[in-house]
Amino acid sequence: MSDESTNKPQVGPGAQARNGIGGRFGAIGMPAEKSADFKNSTRRLLARLRPERAGATSVLILAIVSVTLSVIGPRILGRGTDLIFAGVKARMMGDPNAELDFDELHKVLLFAATVYIVSAGLAWLQAFVLAGVVQRTMFRLRSEVEDKLNRLPLRYVDGQPRGDLL
Repeated sequence: MSDESTNKPQVGPGAQARNGIGGRFGAIGMPAEKSADFKNSTRRLLARLRPERAGATSVLILAIVSVTLSVIGPRILGRGTDLIFAGVKARMMGDPNAELDFDELHKVLLFAATVYIVSAGLAWLQAFVLAGVVQRTMFRLRSEVEDKLNRLPLRYVDGQPRGDLL
């Protein structure tokens, strides 16, 4: 009898990565790791963000207002659709003098465009403020790590494997 292991094709590292065996995407389909102490981890994160409290609060407020405006937009456009439908319906019912109220339709569409533009502007402002909050927080975190590494004795740094120190 022949040995089955010799008949199996050898799988290269590229195929292993595509099949989910090791590689960069080896954890796809695996359950995500969870914090052992979520409550204290959240407290520590909020403490790190304390200097950016005003920025974080403004990001939340800007997000709520922006999303609210973008949700209201279709309702305003619905009012414009109703105006068009009412004009067309009156005309089809045989009223020869029925016309679309273009002035009202213009106001509704202009208001809808304004709502969408303001919503987009607030979303951009939210992203801008959030980027600043994240950048300043990461700068402080990197500075703290660098300060701690600089306080370590050289003897300890030399004794640790290169990637394990951080």
